[in-house]
Amino acid sequence: MPDGNQKKVGSRRGGSVANGIFSLDKTKQRPTCQNDDTIMMSVKVSMQKMKFVCIHPQNDSLPVFTLKFDGLKMNYHSHVDHDLIDGQLTNFLIYDNTSYPNTMDPYV
Repeated sequence: MPDGNQKKVGSRRGGSVANGIFSLDKTKQRPTCQNDDTIMMSVKVSMQKMKFVCIHPQNDSLPVFTLKFDGLKMNYHSHVDHDLIDGQLTNFLIYDNTSYPNTMDPYV
């Protein structure tokens, strides 16, 4: 039987006394973006003229592919219950360095 400080709530098995995290008490709402629009973290990234070369792991002298781009602008915002990422990538190029279908054996 509940005392004056406990609240009787329904459960799957019928009425019960609930305390702790399994309480159905809706007075303690978790913060969401609808009731808390605070931005917890904000990051802005800007890069120009980047080039990445992926080297074969067995033979360190054979490049597998090359990625190039002229510009990257990215914004990241972390909210209480979700993250937002938006950005722009300009002149993105991927080069295949394997000469497919005439690829070289990396173990030679």
